[in-house]
Amino acid sequence: MRKIAVFFCPLLMLALLFFTACRDNQLKRNFDVSINPETDSIYRVKPMPSWKPTAFDGQGRLFYLCKTWGFATYYRNGTECKNHIDSLLFKCLDELQSHPDMDKVTFNGFLSDMLLPVCVDTVEYDSLEFDMKDYSLITNDWMTDTVYLDKEVRHLLANVFNDYRGFCYEARNSSIGQVRRPKKTQYDDIQNVSVRLFGLFDYWNFINYFNPNKNFMDGNWDSVLYVSIPDFVSANDEISYRKAIYRLANHLCDTHASLPATVDTLLFGSYRPDFTMKMIDDTLIVSSIRDEENNADGFRIGDVVLQVDGMDARHLYDSLQQYVCGSNYWSNQRLVCNAVLSRQEKTTQFTILRDKDI
Repeated sequence: MRKIAVFFCPLLMLALLFFTACRDNQLKRNFDVSINPETDSIYRVKPMPSWKPTAFDGQGRLFYLCKTWGFATYYRNGTECKNHIDSLLFKCLDELQSHPDMDKVTFNGFLSDMLLPVCVDTVEYDSLEFDMKDYSLITNDWMTDTVYLDKEVRHLLANVFNDYRGFCYEARNSSIGQVRRPKKTQYDDIQNVSVRLFGLFDYWNFINYFNPNKNFMDGNWDSVLYVSIPDFVSANDEISYRKAIYRLANHLCDTHASLPATVDTLLFGSYRPDFTMKMIDDTLIVSSIRDEENNADGFRIGDVVLQVDGMDARHLYDSLQQYVCGSNYWSNQRLVCNAVLSRQEKTTQFTILRDKDI
């Protein structure tokens, strides 16, 4: 019996060492693996169905200008024409504001000018070939539109698409797929409608090409672009521009894409009371006291908040949800409650229900 034990102990140790090595190797492979759009499941989720405007108007022209500029920006081969593409975008934006009734021929002339610098002349294509259709994050059938796009522009789009050699961006960490934006020119004149629309186009396209979660949102990212255009056109001051940005980002329902009220003190205010709130059964209730020793106002856990500066607290909560958004019920509630409590003035009047007394 002793001989058998002596014989099997080394075998058992070797087996354990082999198992541990295999396990460690498997873990290493799991952590070191690079993103592969051809095999990773999230890239093989069917893209969101396409959405396109049907009437030829100013809002629709801006919609297709945004998609064409984004496509030329990320599908271009090399970086030498990037500044030229942006300058053409601003030129077209300015012309569209000056000529709100621009015809299809003139509009397509601008799109052609934007696509020609990134187009190749070596191969001619008559139609789009959706080589990446099964695992692409985007749906490219907008390129076949005939209401806004003429034959030449559709041909140029097909040419660039079929000469695809990889997006123009910097990977921050290839093993986990983080993307670092190339350094971009900063435009501060938000009273200029073209600058505001450039901000919309830049953000919308970056999410369109690099955020796989957009295919899981409740709405359609293309339709979000369309309905956001008038919002950005009319947002001619800093407050309304920030509101337009938050309404746009909140369509993603992503905590990481939302800016908390505690950060944006211009819109929400920098003053908050000595308590936090939670929503319980549609009722806003004091859930904690920030500083018990300095609670001079005498708030108590369980107090029901009825009004804030004379405004119905629940209505205020509902109205602020368009500017603050979390990815789940609890994070959303925490962010919106902070927004309700963030005030511009040092003194705030709260109407409280406690023990059946107001």
